[in-house]
Amino acid sequence: MVKVCVIGCGRLGSIAARALRDGTVQGAELVGVMGRSPEEGLQQADTLACPAAADISALMALEPDFVIEAAAGKCIELYGETILSGGADLISVSTGAFGDATLYQRLENVARACGRHIYLASGVVGGFDIMETARLMGGLTVSFTKTKPASGSGVGDPALRS
Repeated sequence: MVKVCVIGCGRLGSIAARALRDGTVQGAELVGVMGRSPEEGLQQADTLACPAAADISALMALEPDFVIEAAAGKCIELYGETILSGGADLISVSTGAFGDATLYQRLENVARACGRHIYLASGVVGGFDIMETARLMGGLTVSFTKTKPASGSGVGDPALRS
């Protein structure tokens, strides 16, 4: 069984942690969570019935095989090297953090030296990162429209059947 810790107690972190706790991710188990503050982590841990880590050292003491970062790009900067050198692979939701060439190179070097891997989770979060980057570049207008299909829509669409 692969041991997984989650950093981040927001929407994405909670979804990942619940999926691990509930056995949705076969062959993996949730062994701990960490929030921005010890209190946030404890609250999440109580909800999930798993250990809370007050800091990155306590999280790595749980000996995870993987750490899912679902917090913020700053988390990658602060904890990426510790996660990789501590023996865990890193799954990052904050893919925009790797736009910093110096950070990217530093983490790549640590991962190679330690025989670890960095996985970038793309999708909606990547879209948010792209919009944020465009906003920071200036001179661009960015808009975001979220639509949610009606319940059952796509039922008749063969491309949407599993």
